[in-house]
Amino acid sequence: MRLATVEQHDRQFAHDAPERPAGSQAEGIAATYLLGHLQQAGYLVRLENVPVEDLVRSSNVTALPPDGGAATLIVAVAYDTPPSEAAGGEAIGTFLEVARAMRVIEPAHPFGFVGLGADNAALDPGRLGSRRLAQQLLDDELEPGIILIGETLAGESLTLKGDLAPDLWEAAKAAGADASISKEPVDVFSAAGFPAAEMSGDALALGRTLLEFLAKLGV
Repeated sequence: MRLATVEQHDRQFAHDAPERPAGSQAEGIAATYLLGHLQQAGYLVRLENVPVEDLVRSSNVTALPPDGGAATLIVAVAYDTPPSEAAGGEAIGTFLEVARAMRVIEPAHPFGFVGLGADNAALDPGRLGSRRLAQQLLDDELEPGIILIGETLAGESLTLKGDLAPDLWEAAKAAGADASISKEPVDVFSAAGFPAAEMSGDALALGRTLLEFLAKLGV
């Protein structure tokens, strides 16, 4: 887990595309950025259409498991921003760095990585990228675990919620990270019946914890 690489991704988004509302050119640039870096890490990547409004579309950026099978677990992160709000890319950078590191640790691992488009769109019912992913998995009769990377806050202890939180807490302990568990469900994915967790907190601690968790699952 290379914190310098995460920081580089963060600066790139903060400088070039701080506002990335759903369906915008900036969101499209962010999708291309994710696609390129996931391909560079050795993944087969595809774009899944996420309808937003009439004539407005977004995409989920989906990196398929390198082992060629169905994903046993999916790591996801939203890459758009709420309308008129700016944000860097630390969470996105953490997502990309975990995906890269997993290819080094276990080149043929069974995990997928999905950048969620339009997940912050101000449209009912909300979380459009998450809903598109959940529905696609249900249609395909797949039941992977879902881990959502939430807000990253430098120096903050990890907050873990969802029914996979206890397993992630054990991974945090092994990685030397402080973590607490919330009983809250994970929006969309828990309601759809997937085993899920959401992680927020310090980017380095989050990345190390997630890699610890995935490495043990991939053995």
